[in-house]
Amino acid sequence: MKKKFPSLHLNADDFIPATNDEKESLVVMRDSVNFWTDGMRRLRKNKIAMVSLIFILIIMFFAYVMPAFWPYSYEQQIKYSENLKPFEYSQTEQARIDAGEKVFPHICGTDKLGRDFAVRLMMGTRISLTVGLICAALVLIVGSIFGAVAGFAGLLDKADRVEFAAPGAEVAQRGPVQLKHIAAACRLMQSVNVLCNNCFQLT
Repeated sequence: MKKKFPSLHLNADDFIPATNDEKESLVVMRDSVNFWTDGMRRLRKNKIAMVSLIFILIIMFFAYVMPAFWPYSYEQQIKYSENLKPFEYSQTEQARIDAGEKVFPHICGTDKLGRDFAVRLMMGTRISLTVGLICAALVLIVGSIFGAVAGFAGLLDKADRVEFAAPGAEVAQRGPVQLKHIAAACRLMQSVNVLCNNCFQLT
């Protein structure tokens, strides 16, 4: 149906139902992805999260992999290498270097017992990461079981009350115990101080 230019009548052909091919051409849908794929896609788009992930991976490599290839062990006491500064060699190590032997430097120095600071820093980082990961895993497991049982049994209101009351009860029970430990530590320090004074008086 054609119409003349000045006419304001609508064109009936514009209201003809669209065919199936025309409908499919207008449908714009993204590919169906699972939960993990969608999560990784969102993670890659977040630059701050990616930088943090790389930083965490570097720390984990530093804590779990590097001690296996480090020439010093965390409990090794190197004789005549006490209280060295970073990248400083002892006289014994310098003599070995002068003799043509390769000696790995103490990047972070050594303590008063001659133990390498760098490898001990790695082992301390490993312990801290392990404790944090185990605590997070325990919280995940306990929280999942607690929430699943409460939701399945229809006890969400009671579960919320227990969840909010538990930290307060824990702090209330932990307070006196901590005070007892502090008091015991103070008494121990006082006893050690008295013992040291008596030893100095005897000498």
